Amino acid sequence: TAFFKAKGFLASISFQIWSVCLYEQGISLADRTIPCLRQLAMMDILDESWKYAGSWENVFRLLEERHGQLPRIHADRSIDDCSNILRRARHSLRSQVLEIDGMSTLQEGADDRNMPKQIFSYFPKCSAYLCAEIETPDKAHRLRCYQCNYYHWCSPACQQYSEEIAEHHELFCGKCPEEKAADCRAEMCDYLNIPTVTDPNDEERVKCHSCGLNKKLSKVMNRCSRCKAVYYCSRTCQAWDWNNGNHRNKCEPPV
Repeated sequence: TAFFKAKGFLASISFQIWSVCLYEQGISLADRTIPCLRQLAMMDILDESWKYAGSWENVFRLLEERHGQLPRIHADRSIDDCSNILRRARHSLRSQVLEIDGMSTLQEGADDRNMPKQIFSYFPKCSAYLCAEIETPDKAHRLRCYQCNYYHWCSPACQQYSEEIAEHHELFCGKCPEEKAADCRAEMCDYLNIPTVTDPNDEERVKCHSCGLNKKLSKVMNRCSRCKAVYYCSRTCQAWDWNNGNHRNKCEPPV
């Protein structure tokens, strides 16, 4: 909680400072201004919700309208892609609060007003509002809700923040229609390049692919890191299935 409060404070101070470059007359950009703004964007403290001007590209264009053409580098594309993910995900989370509270309007930035709510859409950003961690097919978040399929977290601290402090997850999860949860799961599987996803906490369904021992009776259950489709209760079972159980010939990375 203290980290998110500090980050929110830094983002508000940052915006107050750099927005002067957008709106004040007679302000010129120093040689270090744009690199400094890039660094703030990389740290996700240029704009707390990326809603005032929009993504990094929008910020850049507004600066160019005021100060003329500015030099661009290869990193600008990556910063913009990341800021767009953060912006859309946070807009979706704010829209959920509206839905939960029964409100119909939300104070947005000018570039935010035309965005669809996308309340039930999957986003790869960690579901703790101010966290900027984005999961990838190579580094998927291990903590997620298998009921709504919307919420997932990069760490136990972020999960605790969403569930115990912000208290949005439980309320949202109870209102999520089954068909929307299924759509969200399909979007998640498509993004992570996996055929399906199984709740590792479902002790009855998750079973060792070699001996059939279910998670309820096993302290450890590891998933095959290559195909991500089968589980094993021990390295012995995993080695046996690879060498003798024909998994070697069936194991294929997700397409």
